[in-house]
Amino acid sequence: MYLRYIYVSGNKINYVFIIPDFAKHRDGIIRFINENKSIRIYLNLTLPLDILYSISIKRRVRDFIANFDEIIRLERIKKKV
Repeated sequence: MYLRYIYVSGNKINYVFIIPDFAKHRDGIIRFINENKSIRIYLNLTLPLDILYSISIKRRVRDFIANFDEIIRLERIKKKV
C-alpha cells in the first residue's frame, strides 16, 4: 500500500492511498474522526476478494484496539514525552 495524501482538520484525519495490483491500481480512503471521546474509523476501498480482506482488516482493527494503550505508551517512551 502506498500512502499518497494525508488531510488533517480539527477532528478528522484522512489517509488517501493506492494499492498496486496487476490488473489496475486500486485506491481507498481511511478516515479517523474524533467524536465525543471516541475515535470512529471509516474504511472505503474496493479489493478483489472483499470478504477475505474484510475479515483480515477486522482482525487487525480488533488487535489495534486491544493494544492501543500499550502502543501509545511505547510511542511516548520513544519520543520521551
